[in-house]
Amino acid sequence: MVEDAQFEHIAEVGDSGRPEDAIREAQALLGHASNDEKAALLGGMHVNFCKLGRLGDAWETLEQLKQLQASDISFQLITTFYEATLLIQERKYEAGASAFAAALERHRDAFQEARFRYLYEDIQCRRAEALVFLSRCNEALPILREALSFTFDQPGDEQRVHYYLGECLMAAGEAEEGRKELDHAVSFGLQNAFEERALWRLAAFHFETGALAQAQLKLEMILRDFPGPATAVPREKVFRLLSKTFHFLGDKTNEEHYASLAKRA
Repeated sequence: MVEDAQFEHIAEVGDSGRPEDAIREAQALLGHASNDEKAALLGGMHVNFCKLGRLGDAWETLEQLKQLQASDISFQLITTFYEATLLIQERKYEAGASAFAAALERHRDAFQEARFRYLYEDIQCRRAEALVFLSRCNEALPILREALSFTFDQPGDEQRVHYYLGECLMAAGEAEEGRKELDHAVSFGLQNAFEERALWRLAAFHFETGALAQAQLKLEMILRDFPGPATAVPREKVFRLLSKTFHFLGDKTNEEHYASLAKRA
C-alpha cells in the first residue's frame, strides 16, 4: 500500500524541477502498490518522462498503464489524453488532433460532468493548438473562441489561447479582431516566445496598414525586451523591417543602420 503522503511527496519532487527523482521514487513503490495505486504512479511517471523528452519511456509507461485495464471512466479518459498529447509532443499533429476529436465524441456524456470539465478544457486547448500547427485555422477558430471562457491555472496557458486566436483571426481576414487578441497576448507581460511572436505579428500588421510609428514601437520592444541570443523571431527579420519602416518615415540614418545590422545578423 502506498500512503497519501508518499504520493504527495512524489508530486512535489516532480513539480520542483526534479522529474528524474520523482520517476525513481515512483518506480520503487510499484512493487507493493495496488492496481489503483499503480495507475497513479505510472501516470505520474508518464508525465515526468514527457517533461524530460524521453518519449520512448513515456510510451512504454503508457502501455504498462493500459495493461491495468481499469474500467473506471476516469482511467479511460486520462489514458486517452496521455496518448493524444504524446502524439502531439512527437509532432504528429494530425494523429493527435484526430485522437482528441475521437475522445470527445466517444466520451461525450462523461465530458458533460463537472468533474471532467478541467480535462475537457485542456483537450480543447491542445486540440486547437494542433489544428493551428496544421494550418487548419478555420477548424481551430470556434474552439479558440470557446476557450476564452475557460478557467486557466497558469497565465501562460491563457496567453496562448489569445495568441493563437489572434493568428487565426488574421488568417481568416478578421484583421482588427486579430490585432486585439495579439495585443491581449502581449498584455500578459510574460516576456516569453508567445509575446515576442505577437509583437512581431503586430509590427508586420501595422507596417502593412501604414501605421509606421506603431510598427517601429513594436519592433523596438522586441529588441528591448528580448535581447538574448535565443529568440523566437530571427533578428535579421526585425532589423530588416525596422530599416524599411525608417525608410518610409524618412529617417535615412536609422534606415541604413538597421539595414547594416540585418546584413550582419
